[in-house]
Amino acid sequence: MIIFRFKMPASCYVVFVGFFLVLSGFNEAWSAKVEINKVHRIGVLAKRGSTAALLKWKATADYLTREIIGHRFEIVPLSFDEISGAVKQKKVEFILANPALFLTLSTEDGVRPLATLENLRDGKGYSVFGGVIFVRADSHILHYKDLKNASFAAVSKNSLGGWLMAWRELKKLHVTPAGDINSVAFVGTQDDVVFSVRDGKYDAGTVRTDILEKMQQEGKINIQDFRVLRQNVYFPTEAFSFLRSTPLYPEWPFVATKSVPDQLNKDITIALLRMPSDSDAARSASISGWDVVRNYQPIHELEKDLRLGLYQRISYLNYKDVFDRYSLFINAGIVVFILTIILLSYLFRLKRLLRADIKRRKKIEHVLKTTNRRYYDEMMKYVREGD
Repeated sequence: MIIFRFKMPASCYVVFVGFFLVLSGFNEAWSAKVEINKVHRIGVLAKRGSTAALLKWKATADYLTREIIGHRFEIVPLSFDEISGAVKQKKVEFILANPALFLTLSTEDGVRPLATLENLRDGKGYSVFGGVIFVRADSHILHYKDLKNASFAAVSKNSLGGWLMAWRELKKLHVTPAGDINSVAFVGTQDDVVFSVRDGKYDAGTVRTDILEKMQQEGKINIQDFRVLRQNVYFPTEAFSFLRSTPLYPEWPFVATKSVPDQLNKDITIALLRMPSDSDAARSASISGWDVVRNYQPIHELEKDLRLGLYQRISYLNYKDVFDRYSLFINAGIVVFILTIILLSYLFRLKRLLRADIKRRKKIEHVLKTTNRRYYDEMMKYVREGD
């Protein structure tokens, strides 16, 4: 066997090792770059428009990017009608929207909540909100009943604070705004509802709580130009000091789609709960931070009353739907019912015949007894006279 031996100079070893070290470092740097560029999109309900949503929530995306190493977050403003499609088409991995949309998404797409936001108003954190039904201060509308034939503006048919809360209250009082629920105008944003009522385009409107106060602070409106319709039970309280016309419901949840890994969900939840109230993210969003997930049962009750979401099929259930769905059972029941009526009629007829027969028999028996008695008496009289 012939063995060839190569004797490599020491300098070549140094170059060879250095090359592999550089290559290894480049590979690690490239992997880190790929990991750090992993983008996660947060779909945010743009209730006041796309520009306002970006300004409000971009700092939150930047905060999560800093807190969770290896991940980058971006804000995607979405309208009420775009959220469901964005989740189904996997355009976003997270959603920040009102609880009514969350319940729909949890049923249809399996999303899950990670935290509930706390709005910052007047130095206090609020994890609940409500709806406001309002008119111009010079309006002839004084009570809910006056809305029956009044033109009415709302944000969207899916807006919780900007429509559904008000609709539930009006439905309880049997008041249909605009004369027909289909005549309610959905103008798209909270601000546009306020401006439309202010400018006389509509007699009344509804937005979520704190919108009127916020627009007053921003110099967009004079809140004295409006009058809020409400029942005494919903007057402002010390715990919740904003104008409102409805009960209070839990605030927006930050939710993850089912494709998000559990570990990332844990990291995001921890980061949100640890967000300082004085951070850029909190100040930009006008929130005091985030709270543990609230109980969203009140939203279930609202949807049940309005026959929405999980209860939507009930609202469209008519006689034709019932017959089509349960025709076999209905036809069988009808047949059984008819046969029962026939049988009962036959039994009642037999009973009447039996009573008549018994009555006739008793009469014959009475006649026979009477006749026999008279015959017996006459025979005895004849015998005695014969003796």
